[in-house]
Amino acid sequence: MSNIDYEDYGFGVKGVIKVNSPEGVLKITTSGLKETLMRIQAVNVLFKEGQNVTSHVKDDEALKELIKKVSGEIEVLSHETTE
Repeated sequence: MSNIDYEDYGFGVKGVIKVNSPEGVLKITTSGLKETLMRIQAVNVLFKEGQNVTSHVKDDEALKELIKKVSGEIEVLSHETTE
């Protein structure tokens, strides 16, 4: 698992994240770039530990959909701010 670099971003910054999936590259637009990257990293830790990921993201619809499409560790290809 690679470490996702999100330290340079502030909270509440709009951005775009591109992730790898069996369907191809998925583009995620978010109003909280740092927060979303942190959640993705947390999900990857849970996957690595063999935990039930869906129960941990039940309040985040976008992340739930992403997990359904990727069904494993989420590989972040790129991320950038849009502000």
